[in-house]
Amino acid sequence: MVIDTVVLGLIKTNCYIVSDDNGESCVIIDPGSHPDQIINRLRERGLTPEYVFITHGHFDHFTAVPELRDEYDFKLVIHELDTPCFTEYIRSHYRGKRHVEADVTVKDGDVITLDGLEFTWLHTPGHNLGSCVIQCGDALFTGDTLFYEECGRCDLFGGSYPNMLKSLRRLADLDGNFKVLPGHGQASALDHERAYNQYMRESMEDG
Repeated sequence: MVIDTVVLGLIKTNCYIVSDDNGESCVIIDPGSHPDQIINRLRERGLTPEYVFITHGHFDHFTAVPELRDEYDFKLVIHELDTPCFTEYIRSHYRGKRHVEADVTVKDGDVITLDGLEFTWLHTPGHNLGSCVIQCGDALFTGDTLFYEECGRCDLFGGSYPNMLKSLRRLADLDGNFKVLPGHGQASALDHERAYNQYMRESMEDG
């Protein structure tokens, strides 16, 4: 598995381009802004996106989608609870000029495969209703659920600190030391978060 990170915009959203070692197709995770940067990286690597995954329905994780649609034919995937967030944003900001909607809505435990890669969707509410972590091999793409020694804020619409703790406990209980690739900020490892993340430690104590 090859993971390429493109940091986008003022909010510095981590956009991930994930491909098989020898594949020409890829998955884009959280194309938050600046579609030109994403397209240039794809062209440099000779990759074509088959899927775009959105970890949750906040604008800073998907606003490059309409422009990417102009260049590529891919399937857009988001958790079923966050589909309204996406469609309402597109309609309000593009005033009917764009009709981009999710092609696939997922729920907890759904698996999507591409080449030799298997992406498992874990529903991890807390930051908002439809927040997800996507597991592929030894990597966890954690969106705004789990950051380096932090967790996502819980004071926005659909947020819930008790739900966040449950989601962090679920991640802590996974078997193994996964790479943690968050929606913002530096990468980490699950063992590091188990040891040093105060919110994950609280979730483990409460469990």
